[in-house]
Amino acid sequence: MPFSLFDNPPLDRIGLIANGKSYSYRTIITLIKKAATALLNKGVDPNNPQPVFLTGHDNVETIITWYALWELGVPAAWVAHKLTLPERQKIQQTNPHWLVIDTPLSFIDETPFEDFPSFIDHNVCGVIVYTSSTTGDPKGVMLSRQNCHYSAKNSLANIKSFDNDRWVCAVPLGHISGLSIVIRTMFAKTCIILSDFANIIATINHHQGTLTSAVPSMIYPFLDIPKPPTLRAILFGGAPCEKKLLDQAKHLPLVPVYGMTETCSHVIAHEYPTPYDPSLGSGKAFKGTEVKIKNNLIYLRGPSVMLGYTAPHPSPIDDDGWFSTNDLGHIDEQGNLHVQGRAGRSIITSGSNVHPTEVEPVLLNHPAIKEAFLFGVPDEIMGNRLAVAMVLSDQTQTLHTFHQHIKNNLTSYKQPRLFCALKRFPKTPVGKVRERELKEQAISRLTPWDNFYKGLS
Repeated sequence: MPFSLFDNPPLDRIGLIANGKSYSYRTIITLIKKAATALLNKGVDPNNPQPVFLTGHDNVETIITWYALWELGVPAAWVAHKLTLPERQKIQQTNPHWLVIDTPLSFIDETPFEDFPSFIDHNVCGVIVYTSSTTGDPKGVMLSRQNCHYSAKNSLANIKSFDNDRWVCAVPLGHISGLSIVIRTMFAKTCIILSDFANIIATINHHQGTLTSAVPSMIYPFLDIPKPPTLRAILFGGAPCEKKLLDQAKHLPLVPVYGMTETCSHVIAHEYPTPYDPSLGSGKAFKGTEVKIKNNLIYLRGPSVMLGYTAPHPSPIDDDGWFSTNDLGHIDEQGNLHVQGRAGRSIITSGSNVHPTEVEPVLLNHPAIKEAFLFGVPDEIMGNRLAVAMVLSDQTQTLHTFHQHIKNNLTSYKQPRLFCALKRFPKTPVGKVRERELKEQAISRLTPWDNFYKGLS
């Protein structure tokens, strides 16, 4: 199972573009060897491959450093650079004996290292990625080299892979969404182009990008322009998406996917190049991946499922290899998976169980609402009162019809009783709402509808 940039690389092919500069595979391999020397000088030992904390800066130096650690057989424990210093330190303190590389490694003047391991066990941990937790408690997900191999292989088997592919990466390298692009381009020996969100369309057009990955918030810039001519697929997932957005994005080559850090990116997708069809849900499982529904929960098993979490978190994988995603869903007669939201978000109010996925789409179907997040506020009589935090759209002149819209479309016990508006929701780097932080911001602003509406008038 060869999975190395040193395995028959196309030396003259461009493998990396960043900041207007192109790097051939010949240059990349030379830089990897220099980075390996710098890592050895810092104390990395391929004969005793302890993980190394690597802050995931979105730049060339970080990618080259990760390539070098991979070729040395040393797991990189990726930490998102957008975390605050205390947040990064909290993660790093869970394993204080691991080496820390917080700033980009300097290696350009080093002598190239040549004595890389001839054999690396693909079943051991190859990389650690910390989840972009919505509850404020990131877990270190241990992915084997085999996990990475099958993730790249199956994803590329779906969307196909061509030598001239150029994958525009505008998602964080320290998150599985960005790292998986690095892994896929490494596997296929194609080109990755680093971009930022603000310049993603210009980057695609200028560098003839063929593929990209996106979360829902990244789709908005594409809505009012023709599809970039070279762009053949947008892998699309990572967070819930409003129907209004999908209706406006029908001209785009969206490929909905479902997966998570614990499955080394997506393991379920729409079949490419079938046009996006919401009736197919998230699509079907990749070869080798099994899906089952138990008590409405989605369970996954297969070669992309992680080894487990770093200490002190227990593994959620049972003795038969099934991983509980904690997502609710069902499988239709054609074998498509339909994801219905997180299990932990269910709210009991007046003796009835309400899930946000029953309510939020109704709220988002009103033109005045851009984003909505439903949660429960403890109440002695009702158990919980339903509360909603919202980001308003630019059509607030229609807000006077919102309360009646709720009454017309939701039965009484599913209707929010408390409301507040925020300028924006706190989110992880890939667009997931930080639930705990959002609730902290919203709780003191909640008020019944009449007071809320008067306050905006």
